[in-house]
Amino acid sequence: MAKLREKKPFTLNQQGFTMIELMIALVIGLALMAGIFSVFLMTKETQNFTTAMSRVQDSARFSLDYLKQDIRMIGYRGCISFDDPKVTINIRDMPAAYVASENELVGFEIAANPLNTALYGNADNIKDIIKKGTDAFSIARMGDSHALLSTTMTSAINDIQLVGNPGLQDDDVAFISDCASADIFKVSSAPVEDAGIVTITHGVANNITNSLSRGYFEDATVSRYQSRLYFIGDTERTNSAGDTIYSLFQATNNFDAASPSFDIVEIIEGVENMQILYGEVIGSGNVIFRKANAVVDMTKVAAIQLSLLVSSQQSVRKSVDSTTYQMPGQEVAPGNDLDNSDHPEDRRLRYLVSSTIKIRNRQLIQ
Repeated sequence: MAKLREKKPFTLNQQGFTMIELMIALVIGLALMAGIFSVFLMTKETQNFTTAMSRVQDSARFSLDYLKQDIRMIGYRGCISFDDPKVTINIRDMPAAYVASENELVGFEIAANPLNTALYGNADNIKDIIKKGTDAFSIARMGDSHALLSTTMTSAINDIQLVGNPGLQDDDVAFISDCASADIFKVSSAPVEDAGIVTITHGVANNITNSLSRGYFEDATVSRYQSRLYFIGDTERTNSAGDTIYSLFQATNNFDAASPSFDIVEIIEGVENMQILYGEVIGSGNVIFRKANAVVDMTKVAAIQLSLLVSSQQSVRKSVDSTTYQMPGQEVAPGNDLDNSDHPEDRRLRYLVSSTIKIRNRQLIQ
């Protein structure tokens, strides 16, 4: 028998990568990763910038529309809106010498001692956060919702009976008017509804007297009387870079004392400056736009130029914002003197929006 030849195991001619090849592969991989990471960062920066731009534009439009709605309604008193009616104030806790027509529109230029008036003497919660170098304004008027009397008041001391409730509750400030006169009073007890008829009281619990200036007829309207201050304030929040975040605020007067308290609501974040010019109708019938401290008679203001500067929450610019923004009656330049209405030298994105608003209840030509 033939001797079997011993078989040798079959092997391949295997060789590994050399050190040079590994290093080349590593360099190529790192270059690819760096490129991908660079594209990712650029995409992320673009996305952050686009998102910030969209948000500041939305915030600016919303803030402006919100203010325009209230500004247009300055002087709204029902059917006597275009007249200069006698408005009798019967509230025990109204500030001394409060005149309704003079408080329909009040402008403020916020300086070192902000809101130094009797009406805001107790408003420390506003003074502590209001931003220096900005403008603020207050509006007092009849509310948007109203109800008609269901029956004529045979006497000035009669309870007021309404067809429905315009949102009044106990201790609310109410405004009743017809085409001849008006009264401001406080609701002295919880409204009572019976078969759709709501009874409103005006007793001496929180009014000077239980009598209005006169009895009103069925064509009279009743609404809440609202007094609101709009201002720019410090939210006491900061972004990731430590920059202060400002907002547009609304403070509602509670008329709960001679120096009343105010309920503050943050309207929209990012509004860092507000500047205003008031269009005052002068004797010739022309309109001159002036800063608040130059207006002779606020009751003659028939239009308002309003500008808002809105900033993004985060720093999305590649460089510091060096833009000088032209606002009504005020140049807002980059700098650190915020009391002089400078804007911070940071990398936040800013957007300026402006509008001239006609007050519907005041005539431009008189």
